[in-house]
Parts: sequence; structure tokens; C-alpha cells
Amino acid sequence: MDRAGSSHPGPAAAWVSGTAAGSKGALMLRRLPVMWVAVCLGIVFLPEVSAGQSRVGDPRLGSRFAIDATLGYSWLTGEVGDSITGGVGAELAVVYQTAEIPLRFGLAGGYASLSFEAGGGSADKWSVFGLATYLIVSEETEMLPYVQGRVGWTQFSDDRLGVKSTASGFEIGAAAGVDIPVAEKISIDVVGLFNWINLGPTTVQGIDIPDSSKTGSAFGLRAGAIFFLE
Repeated sequence: MDRAGSSHPGPAAAWVSGTAAGSKGALMLRRLPVMWVAVCLGIVFLPEVSAGQSRVGDPRLGSRFAIDATLGYSWLTGEVGDSITGGVGAELAVVYQTAEIPLRFGLAGGYASLSFEAGGGSADKWSVFGLATYLIVSEETEMLPYVQGRVGWTQFSDDRLGVKSTASGFEIGAAAGVDIPVAEKISIDVVGLFNWINLGPTTVQGIDIPDSSKTGSAFGLRAGAIFFLE
């Protein structure tokens, strides 16, 4: 409650206005694209120098369906990251793998808990998206590096101090990762992600805020497991 007696809007309104960015957080976020590119290049090209076995009879390539579950951390930049630094999240995907060419198509959902730079607390980010993955198959290694494209819907929400705000929109992403076998039909999945986010007007307590649309980017690193089915 402020001195005039009105209710305090909380961190949600700070995110809407974009006035809560911290200098240290901003400096770190400016460095993230370079760090992310370096990690992704390592993910794609490291398997090329790893010794392995032949692709013949690989049970992963023979499976038509798989479940991919990962955990990781994401950082936000641009207007969507004005007052939110980043946070931990999880994704779960159901994947279909083609028989003739090394392609995987899937539907996935994700959740992340994102921290505010000021005032503490966190915002929720929910996502639903489709994805397409191209596997880079080599006779020289059992690892399967890959590149991936994704497109879907996302929503940010925060209801701290009883003030509920939401912002929804779409995101388009790209990823580079590697499928590392650890059992006949289980692999470790390590991936670097980039998403471009476009959010519509922010709604606070059911009221759309004028001129509150935002754009920005999310960089992420994730690791988990792929379970190949029959």
C-alpha cells in the first residue's frame, strides 16, 4: 500500500514498465550470446573427434518413438528480460523418428520459474511447441549431434501480493545438441537453446495494459535423457 492508499502493483508491474533492470544483470546477459554460441559449437563438433562404433544396427535409429525429458537453466534478454534474470526449468517431449532419413518430429511442453531482479519472487513461464530435429549420423562415433527448430506458444504469469499479471505470445527457437548413448535404448541429451519471444499486451488483474507488448530472447542450457520406445 503506498502513501495515497492504493495497492502496490508488485514486481509484475515493474516487468510491464521495464524499469527494474540491474546493471550487473544486464552486463551478464550481454555476454550470454557469445557463451551460448561457444557451447553449441562444442556440442555439435565435439562428437566428430570421438571414437566409436558403427551405426549399423543402432537401436536408437531403429526406434520410431521416444520420450525426451530435460532440466536446465534459461537467461532472458531484451524487453522480456527487463526485470527478469532467468531461472530453472524442465521440458518433456514426445518424439516420432522417421525410418528413411534421420529426422525426429515432436510435441513438447515446458515450464520455467524465472527470478525477478528486484524485490525477490519469481514468474512462471509455460510453453507448448512443436519441434523438428535433424540428426548428424557418422560411422566414426556413437554420439548423434543434432540441430533443431521449434515454434510454439508461451505465457508469462505472476500473482505476487495478490496482483495477477499475464503476457502470452509465440516463440521461435533453434537448438544444437548431442544424443549420447548410455544403454541400448537410453541416451543422455545435452542441448543449447535459443528462442526469440514475441509477447502481446500484458494483462494485470484482467485489464490489458496499453503499449505493453514485448519482444526478447531466451538462451538456455539443458541436459536430460531420451527413452527410445519400440
